[in-house]
Amino acid sequence: MPRPPRFTRENLIDAAVRVCVQNGPGALTIGAVARMAGAPTGSIYHRFASREDLLAETWVATMAAFQPGFIAALRQRSEPPGLEAALFSVQWARSNPDAARLLVLYRRQDFVNGELPERLREAAGQLATELGHAISEFAASAFGDQGLAAKQRATFLVLDLPDAAMRRYLAAGISPPQDVDKLVAEAVTAISTPSSASD
Repeated sequence: MPRPPRFTRENLIDAAVRVCVQNGPGALTIGAVARMAGAPTGSIYHRFASREDLLAETWVATMAAFQPGFIAALRQRSEPPGLEAALFSVQWARSNPDAARLLVLYRRQDFVNGELPERLREAAGQLATELGHAISEFAASAFGDQGLAAKQRATFLVLDLPDAAMRRYLAAGISPPQDVDKLVAEAVTAISTPSSASD
């Protein structure tokens, strides 16, 4: 019976996340991940064809861990609209601090760039498509409109606002305090009022 691998793909991606949040995506190299994981470089090259593949898969895996729960929260009927999704981001950050730092402090373009295997291109594209559809659905439900202005309002409400509320804490390596939930809830309530939505 073959022994399970000592270093799994998930172990190595976790190490890549830690490298990125400590020193930025530009610091991610095969050697840096090997040192972080305590793994031989051969174990990494056995699973990832190149630094670019590992970098892209780090973002894809992290976003894939966050996005399903966020979309599920976005589709809940909350009062005010969007509150569950906005709070989900803050609460998820407390449980997944390194992953949250990666998603909040950096951009998709910092990870997914250049020539990539078709598998990774499709995975990144599917995540973007699913998120875009969910935002459009929410905009229609919350504001009665799927136009650009409504989708921009929706994106600000459920993504930009909680990210901004968490950013300075995550940048300092601190878990967002409980007071952030209250402030996010107050801001979501203000933005979601009918008078604001119709301006």
